[in-house]
Order: sequence, then C-alpha cells, then structure tokens
Amino acid sequence: MKIFYKSFFFFFLSFQVCAQNQLSGIVNRYAKVLDIDPCESRLTLDASASFTVGEPILIIQMKGATINESDNDGFGEIEEIGSAGLFEKNEIETVNGAEIILKYGLLNSYENSGLVQIVSFPKYENAVIVDSLIAANWDGSRGGVIAFEVEGELTIQAPVVADAVGFRGGETSTLTNDCSFLTNANDYFYSISNWRGAPKGEGIAAIIPGKEQGRGAQANGGGGGNDHNAGGGGGSNINRGGNGGQTDVSGFGCDGDFPGIGGISLPVADSRLFLGGGGGAGHDNNMVGTNGGNGGGLIVILANSITAVNQKISANGQSAIASAGDGAGGGGGGGTVVLSANAISGTLLLEAKGGNGGNQNNPTDRCIGTGGGGSGGRILHDMATSFSINLSGGMPGVNLNPSNQCLNDPANGAAAGQDGGQSTIAAIPASDMENMATAVLSQPESLVLCSGESSTLEFLVSGNSLNFQWQLNSGNGWEDISTGQGYLGESSPELEILNAGPGLNGIFYRCIVESPCANQLVSDEIILSINIAPQPDFDYIDLGNNEFQFNNLSNNANSFSWNFGDGNMSTEVSPLHVYQSTGQFEVVLTAVNDCGETSVTQTILNGGAPAAGFSASYNNPCVPVTVQFTDLSTGNNIDSYFWEFEGGFPATSIDPEPVVVYSTAGLFDVSLQVVNMFGESTVTLSDYIEVVDLPTASFDFNVSSDTAFFINNSNGATNWFWEFGDGLTSTEMNPVHVYEQSGVYQVLLTVSNQNCGSATSQEIVVDFINGVYEDIPDGGFAFYPNPASQYINVVFEKSHRNDVSISIFNLDGKVVRYEESVKEKSGIDVGRLPSGIYFIAFRDEYRTVFKRLVINSR
Repeated sequence: MKIFYKSFFFFFLSFQVCAQNQLSGIVNRYAKVLDIDPCESRLTLDASASFTVGEPILIIQMKGATINESDNDGFGEIEEIGSAGLFEKNEIETVNGAEIILKYGLLNSYENSGLVQIVSFPKYENAVIVDSLIAANWDGSRGGVIAFEVEGELTIQAPVVADAVGFRGGETSTLTNDCSFLTNANDYFYSISNWRGAPKGEGIAAIIPGKEQGRGAQANGGGGGNDHNAGGGGGSNINRGGNGGQTDVSGFGCDGDFPGIGGISLPVADSRLFLGGGGGAGHDNNMVGTNGGNGGGLIVILANSITAVNQKISANGQSAIASAGDGAGGGGGGGTVVLSANAISGTLLLEAKGGNGGNQNNPTDRCIGTGGGGSGGRILHDMATSFSINLSGGMPGVNLNPSNQCLNDPANGAAAGQDGGQSTIAAIPASDMENMATAVLSQPESLVLCSGESSTLEFLVSGNSLNFQWQLNSGNGWEDISTGQGYLGESSPELEILNAGPGLNGIFYRCIVESPCANQLVSDEIILSINIAPQPDFDYIDLGNNEFQFNNLSNNANSFSWNFGDGNMSTEVSPLHVYQSTGQFEVVLTAVNDCGETSVTQTILNGGAPAAGFSASYNNPCVPVTVQFTDLSTGNNIDSYFWEFEGGFPATSIDPEPVVVYSTAGLFDVSLQVVNMFGESTVTLSDYIEVVDLPTASFDFNVSSDTAFFINNSNGATNWFWEFGDGLTSTEMNPVHVYEQSGVYQVLLTVSNQNCGSATSQEIVVDFINGVYEDIPDGGFAFYPNPASQYINVVFEKSHRNDVSISIFNLDGKVVRYEESVKEKSGIDVGRLPSGIYFIAFRDEYRTVFKRLVINSR
C-alpha cells in the first residue's frame, strides 16, 4: 500500500457538506473499536454510536504503551511505545450493524488492547461557532476529542474547549492505616487495597493489576502520594509533570516523605497525538484527600480561513482541588491542539496549560503534602500568522496555613509542571489507496555506487496492512537492517542507503513483506557494488641540477594530472621535471576514475641550505671596543639571521651586519645562524674577539732639595714616558730627576701597552739655594700673619689684582691647597694643615713668586 500525507482540504470530497453551519456543544460522535481486520479494512465497533456511509472519521489509538514496572525510580518509563497515539483520517465505505468497512486501506497497524476509538470528523462548507464547542469526557474507552473541517471560512465567536476531558486523574481511596513514625512507605507501586499508596493518574499505558497505587508515574499519568498524606504528582504530555509535596509532622507522627512522581515526557512525533495525563491522587486516610486533575483533551481543526472574535481554543489540564488535611492531588497535564489554516485574522488564543496541584488547608502542627503541577501540553500548527499561545506548566499546590514544619516552603517540595511545546505540521496522515489484493508491482535492482554516494532500493507492493523489512547478507546469512546502521526506511517500501562506504561492496539485499492478508513476499536479491574514489599519492627523488623524478603511488585511478607549481603541467604517470629556478613549489597530483577526481599536494624545495660565515673589524682592542660584523654567508634567499655575542652588547641580534660594543676585557665567542627555505647553518668562532683593558697612568713623587723621586702607580702599562717640565724626559718606570734651578714644574707621564695608552700630569715645586731653602723676594706680593694658625691675608700691588692665584706646597713639593683668583686681603683658611713649614706660590700672568709660610696649628 502506498503511504503518504495528503492535504487537509481535498480529502473525502464525496462527503456532503452544508452551506452554513452554526456550531455549539458536542459535534463529534465516538465509538470504541472492538476488532480490526486490516485485510478488509473492517472495524467492529461497540453499539454506542451510529455512523453513516461516506462519513469521514478519525481513527486514533489512545493507549498501548508498555512501561517499566520495576520497584525503582524507573517505574513508568516507556519501554515500548507500540501504536499509542497513532492516528489517521479515513472514510466509511459500508455500514453493516456494528461493523464498518473503510474506503481506504489502513495506514497504521493498531492494537485492539490499546483502546482504539473512531471519532466522527464532520466537514462543513462554512461554519460559525456560536456557543462553546466541547468534547465528551474521556470515559476510559472513548471521548476526549474535538475534530472537524471547514472548507471555507470558520468564524470563532465562542470558545472551543477540551479542558479536563483527557486522561483521568487518580481518585482517592480512603483506607484505614496504622502508620507510625517508623513506617517507610517508599515503594513505587502498591495494590489497590494497600493503604500505603494512593491511586496513580491515567496515561497511555494501561494500569497494571496489583500496581494501581503508589508514587511511580503511570507513563504520562502522575504517581499517587505514598503514606502518609503525601501529595500526588502532576500529569504530563511531551514534557514532565511536577512531583507532589511531602508531609512533615511534629513529634513522632507519621511523615510522608515519598510523594507522587510527575508524569514522564512522551515522544514528540507528528504521527502521534496524546491526551494530557491525569494527575495522581493525594494519600487519604481521613476522607479529605483530593483526586488528581484530569488531563486536557485533543482538538483537531482544519479550515481554509479563520476569523476569530477575541476567542480561544483550549485543551487545558484540570487543577486539583484543595485538601483539608490529607494529601492533595496533582494537576492534569495539558492536552493537544492541532490547527491548520491558510489564513487567520482577528484575535485568537491557543491554550494547552497544565493544571495546578491541589492546595492544602493543613492543621497548624503539620505540613501536609500538596499536589504537583501538570505539564503544559502540545500545539501543532501550519500557520505563519501570529497568534497567542499559552503552554505553561501548572503551579504546585501550597499550604494555605503554613506551619513551622513547612520549612519556608509552602509547597513543601511540590514542583511545577514543565512548560509544553509547539511545532509545525503540514498535514495529518491518510491513505489514498483503496483496498486491493496483495501483489508485487516492482522489484529492486542491483546498484553500482561510488564510495560516499547515497541511493535507494525500492520494492513496491500493493495490498493492505503491509509490513516491510529490509535485510542484508554480508556472508553470514540474512539479518534485519535496524535504525542507526547507515540506512533509512528499513521498514518501508524504499530503503535509502546513506553514504555507502567500501565496506558495503559485495553485500546482498532483499525485502521481506508480511501481511495478515497474504502469504509472505520476498523480493529479488540484489548486490551492491562500491567503486572506490581515486587515492592519489606520490614521492620524489631530488636528482640535483634542478631535476626531480616523481614516482606515482596512487590507487584506483585511470588517469593523472600533475601541476608542478611553476606553471608547468604533465599527464604522464611518473614524470621527470626540471625546474628553471630555485625555490619552494606546491606540486599537485590529481587522480581520476569513474567516481570523480581527488588531489594530493606536497611541497618541493629546489635549492640548498645556506653556509654561515662572517668577519669582524675594529680600530683597537682596548675597552670599550666597537666591532662591526660583516656577513660572509653563502646561499640563496637567506630569510633570517641570528647572532650571539658572548660578552657583547647587544648579546644577540637579527641584523645581517650588526655593530656590537664590548665593555670588559677578555676573549669572546661569536656565533651566527642563517636560515633559508632549504635549511639552516650555524658557525661559531671561539675566542674570536679579544678585548684588553685600557692602561691607566698614575704616579706619586717626593722632592728633596733639587731632586724629585717619582713613584709609578700606573696599571696595565708596559711602556712609560716621563716629561719633567724642564725639557728633559725618561722611559724608566720609576725615575729620579735632578732639577738645575728652583721653580714649579708640570710633570707629564704617558703610559701605553701594545694597543693603547693614557697620560696624567702633576705640578711639583723645587726650591733650593745651595741645598738650603731661602725666602724669595716679595715681587709685589705679601701675606700676614706668618707664622699663621688659622687664616692668612694676602696683600699685593694693584697691577696684580687680576688673575692672581696661590698654591701652598709642603716640603716634599706637593700641593696641599690651591685657590684661584684670590683678592687682596683674602682670608685663606690654613687651620686644617698640620703644623710645619710650607711654601706659598703667588702666580699671575707674568710670573710666579714663592714665599715661606710657617703654620702653628692649635
């Protein structure tokens, strides 16, 4: 049977429509499906409703999921979704009492045990909702759905309401209990007669006999509160409901630490629609506990255009009522709204809110369990026009008279339900193939693919209730293809092979078709062949003289193309190529076969590594030495330099020819590294730079009568040259010199070594007459007092008043005090000089006059 999703507005055209319809109340009829014969598309119904030939209907399975029933926190989780929530449109071909035959083959496989119902799907030309449009309550086998179609314009002047008509909330069961503060009612399920648990809310999985009560969720039904007086969990839809609140009492009373768990999240699929789950009941032992809220119902509205007059379409979950001292029920989960229209105008609100958990009016010495909030529901639509949506989860119940046991949380642990979700839907499922005999229409054919390509195998079969299963055989026998193996549609007429890799080469495929209406069909066996894409690879030999031999190492290639990176090409398998210049070249080899072309690139370096070399030049080796380095490296296209200078400043350099200063003496290494695209070279010259200390000139002296004794204090010198100031010289290290007459002499000492030198000078005084010191005539200069103890005053003629200076010498001829530009009657401090005999020298621009000075220091 060919399966597809058909447009909403051109289906069931044969059904009679009315020109104008005013809608209110319940417009749908419901019937429980007792049996299904998919071969003849025959449904056996209960006798609760009558249907007519040509009438469009909605077929939907309300339950059928299998849940985990272990006594742990996994209780209620879905293990198999089965056919729960599957739905489709169809049309009644024949009515025969409680049996109807459908015009079209069934699209889905349904399970009688899953509570399948049919719902009339009235179709109108134009319609106006003049009063509240509602659904019959879900009674455990039918109801809870509003569904209709309008070919023209739908005007909404009153609300469309499917609130609280979904899965039923758990109903409280009052049982006498004998709990104590030692009771630990923490199981996830209890039987209907066990006082330790309250009833679970209804969901898409059937209640398990003997496990009707307790805190574990019932799929999307909320769990019941456990003893003592814990709150029920909220129902859910595609997102979770909130947990109920616990009970805390003072003293040694019975606590209720294990409230109902909120309903679990259901799968999200356009092919499944669900009622909102019922909330779990609160634990009850005094007949004041409350039921869980019912879930929201299901609304399906198809229209060409919609005009809304400030109205809403809602499938909200029911809020649980407040309790007066026993556990409160959880809120119902939001239901589902499907809305399709080409245009919409006016103000419209879509709602599928979760119901609130039940509040609590508890005694002042207790904090009794409140109900968890139901989750928001689901809205599916295909409209780009904006309208308002509310999918909020229900709030948890609160203690209206909170006591100290509530610990600053009036909900005492109860939680809100999660918000619901919305998505787009293009159409609802249907089939256009009328009932027919099972027959093979076309067989799959063998495929030849390139690695990485995708393709489809097709086995077309007509008939009803066909189940397809594709299989493969890789040499170990036939096995079913399952989801996640690189295939799509393994259970459909078309198997899509995704990104076929080399590992699929030579694998056989077939399709098995089973139907309750015919014998098993097996398709032809076909083989899949995979051609591998070319795998280029190469190496090369540098033959020198710019010649390179390229060796082709490719696989699965029929032809080749070489690009040598210098503008030249070749189609040879393994070419010899001569480069016309040195440098770096990107060589690309492209390999080609029937599956396309693939390229690989390698970098070729044509040329040699450099050879580092350098020289240095400087004027003399004495500190400080400035050295100019010259690059003597050989090789093409040197990219970088790196110098290292032991003892130099800077210590390193990247300049090709740096200048370096050496400030300390010694022998120093120099290293140079040069790099080009072909390699690097380093040269180090040990003790290459020699730096010597600069000699320093220094001397001392003593004068006795006419003889001066010189003491050489120089450092680093090997040569000495003395100039005594009287025209005579000496090269001795420590000379003794005899002066022929008294006077002041400038003595200059010049020292040197093999590289450099320095000089220094001092004045000395020689004063003698036949070996005895005498006073020298005044010459226009005088001083007083003499002897002196603290100061002396100088007197001289006016002709000497400019540029007069004095020096005071000891008897060894050394200057002990010196002053320039003294003035007449200047006070010169001599009090710091030791007592003794000194000479004072007066100088002007013409001459020098000596006088003897006696100092008596105090």
